[in-house]
Amino acid sequence: MRLHLSSDCITVNIPESSSHFLHVSKTLSQKFTKSFWVNDTLINFSTPKEEKKRKEFLTSLYYICARTSQTHNLAFLQKLVAMYNKPIKVVKKVVKEMIIHQPYTLDKYYKILEVSQTESLQTIRKKYLHLAKICHPDHQDTSSVEKFQQIQEAYETIKEQKRKKIAA
Repeated sequence: MRLHLSSDCITVNIPESSSHFLHVSKTLSQKFTKSFWVNDTLINFSTPKEEKKRKEFLTSLYYICARTSQTHNLAFLQKLVAMYNKPIKVVKKVVKEMIIHQPYTLDKYYKILEVSQTESLQTIRKKYLHLAKICHPDHQDTSSVEKFQQIQEAYETIKEQKRKKIAA
């Protein structure tokens, strides 16, 4: 979570997966008036009745950020609390999960190509070409792309391994 002060508003950048996202968005939308969502941004305007609550909220928000970043800046806290009457924008950051590719073992590559380890490189190549033709994305739906890539990767790995054995 990051706090940013500008002349017209207080911006809180917070990942959607953060444990503090629900707390911040619910507090602003339920405990304070004049809050509304625009796409992935929650905007809250100040009202005179909520001065004390807003100051307390901003102070608690600062301490959450300070604890997670392990830095304290008293001048920033004072500026933040002094700007209590400015609109607060909560920008939700959507974190895209990275897909981690686990490399297969050599046995798995042979299973993908449906060949045994004792077969020659020519036989493996024929089987590879046959499977590549069947699973090619141009001939199938989009779900075959992953299978096609696995077949290519399996063939390249086995071919490299077989050539190393021949060279040795």
